[in-house]
Formats: sequence, structure tokens, C-alpha cells
Amino acid sequence: MGDDPVNFHDPSGRTMCDAQYSYADCGGDTAFWGVGPGPNAGGFGNQHGWALQFGIYGGMSADIFQGLMNYLNNVDEAFAFASVSKNLPCEKEAVRNTIMGVAGNLGLDLSVYTVKSVGIAGQESEDLTELYLKVTEGVDPETAFAKLLNSSNFVTNFQFAGNDPIHPGYNLSYRQTTETWSMQISFNPATRNLQIDIDPHNPMRNFFAHAVDVIYNTITSTDTNYHVAAGQVHVADHPCP
Repeated sequence: MGDDPVNFHDPSGRTMCDAQYSYADCGGDTAFWGVGPGPNAGGFGNQHGWALQFGIYGGMSADIFQGLMNYLNNVDEAFAFASVSKNLPCEKEAVRNTIMGVAGNLGLDLSVYTVKSVGIAGQESEDLTELYLKVTEGVDPETAFAKLLNSSNFVTNFQFAGNDPIHPGYNLSYRQTTETWSMQISFNPATRNLQIDIDPHNPMRNFFAHAVDVIYNTITSTDTNYHVAAGQVHVADHPCP
């Protein structure tokens, strides 16, 4: 029995399948009992349930599925909200500091925008971690937006990314062309107010990696860790105790 008196993959017999998932969702007989080494050997548990729920399992072999789980664990270590402090004012300043630092390094002209707010995913009913900028009072919105688009390095570093339903109210966006740690500048087409974030993976360059990030963040109510991001984009971090 592969040195396992119960089944091929769970010597302890303690792998969990919570009540919200059916036995079949958690892998069924094939996954629970296993058939020895090979694509159907093991993998039983909650991970099957939520993967099926989000449409990312679909009967893939056990080795590929385990690779996906390993990737998600790496995402957890790098980006989970659990890895930052619960000092909310400080974390908001860290987000502002990193995003505005990148904007400065890229030469973006945001001189007639002011900070409206900062959202932290999973806190204060926020789903996303974002920096919100509004057009400074008394400034024409089209003038403010034109200054951004006419920034010296904007054309060489950003491309129009179209509609993004994940950002309601700021549904059109421009995306930095880097493959990783890519800034997204979403905007309201009526007010020209901005919503800015940095994604670990650019969906226009690596859609699968970005999709996994989004799924993970949705499940865990987290988003990009901006302390990690600061180091990756060469901006001095704003540490939070």
C-alpha cells in the first residue's frame, strides 16, 4: 500500500474535507484512496473544493495540481495581507508611498491630482488595495488627465488596457508594460479621477499568473503586499510596526 496502511497519500488520515464541499468535490474515491504513483494518486481535500469552485482544477493531473498549490503557497508568502501589520494608517501610507514613488520614478505628471483615499483589501469593507486620486479642486478634469497622458515617459511605459470589471467606477485603464510589478492606472471616464495599484503579474503579459493572483486574493480577502512591492520596484519602503 505504498507504506500507507490507510491510503496512498494521507498516512495520518487527517486530511480535511469541510462540510461546504461534497466528498466528490474534495476528490472522491480516486483521490482519497489513490491508485499508487501516477496522475490519480491522492490530492484529496479542501484544495480540490475551492479549485473546482473557481474553475481552475478541471481534472488536471495530480502533479500539475500540486505545482499550482506550490505556486499559491509562494503567492501567500509574498503577497498575503497576513504578512503585513494591522496598523491600518501606516499600511495606507505604505501603499501611497510605494505607488507615488513608482509614479515619480516613471516621470508621471500627477501634479494636479490629490490623494482622495487609500483602500486596504479586507479592511473597512474594501475588496482591493488601491490608491485613489481626485482631480484637485478648481482644475479642469480633462486638463488634469491630459497632463498625465502627456507625461514624458507615459507613452513608452504604458498601454491602454481597455475595460476592467474588477474596478467598478474606474472601469477603463492603462497598464505599465512590465511583465511583473506592473502599475495599473484605472480611471473614471466622466470625472477623470484615478484608482492606482501595482500587480505582481501583468495580465497582458502573463494572464494565468495574474488570474491565480486574483483568485487567491478573492479567497483570502488580500491583495498586493506593498512592502514587498517597494523592494521589487526600487522604492524605499515605509515600514509598519
